[in-house]
Amino acid sequence: MRRHTLLLTIAMGLMGSAAGQDDAPLGGPPVDASATAPTLIERDYEGRLRKLERRPEIAALDMLGLTDTELAPANEVVDERAALIEKIVFNNLLLLGEVGTALETAPPGAGMEAVEPDLRERFEAALGPLWMGTPLVDQIQDALPEHARVEYRRIVDTWYAAAMEQARLTNPDAPASPYELVMRDVVGGEVESAYERGQAGRDQAYEEFLAALELDPETEGRVREAALDAYLEILNDTGREPTQAEEALIFRKMLAVIPEEDHPRVWRAVFRMGMDEQGAD
Repeated sequence: MRRHTLLLTIAMGLMGSAAGQDDAPLGGPPVDASATAPTLIERDYEGRLRKLERRPEIAALDMLGLTDTELAPANEVVDERAALIEKIVFNNLLLLGEVGTALETAPPGAGMEAVEPDLRERFEAALGPLWMGTPLVDQIQDALPEHARVEYRRIVDTWYAAAMEQARLTNPDAPASPYELVMRDVVGGEVESAYERGQAGRDQAYEEFLAALELDPETEGRVREAALDAYLEILNDTGREPTQAEEALIFRKMLAVIPEEDHPRVWRAVFRMGMDEQGAD
């Protein structure tokens, strides 16, 4: 899979599948914002909005002056959302790659209409859980203490208004609406973060496992190659991350390239890691 920018490209089509679900921003009660009110809006020397590291719905939580206890219910909503996106991404890696390729070859600004119908239908089904139920901004707002809800919504709505105005001015001929253009970036960043977060955890666990085997460099090289080949075979066959049973199959293929005299040490390492995980639980 090409670097994570592919996932950003994939997310460019998300709003075509999610029309209406996340248009809650700008739907709250109008509130006049003073010049000194907390805001997510920061501009560079050319007057363009600076990119947020997180969704505005999440970044706004840091500006409310609430205690950890007061923020706990909202943070639970955020954590559930992050886990859902990570699950969707890693269960649909090949599908997302196909959609990303279709969007990369489409005209600039094109949305999901550039993807062939069968692929678009599968994509929308896979991403469906993201768009079902209450929009994220409403979920977070409802989880906040009542006295913070209006200010929270003002901060979020103000940022979306500025972002959409910038999108309108900088993309006057784009087929997509300013709202769609903004949400592509917002959800795209969310998807990319989920991929990076999930991949980092997987990479760390894999490296720790290899280190525990204490293999010589030549054998470790063969083991890495065998593991990668087995992983890619499963990914190409299923379009998703390996299941626990498939991970056991990958391990057997790794074991097959390790000299038999090293097998007892390998099994001892596996046993120790299993005991460590049980102790951590």
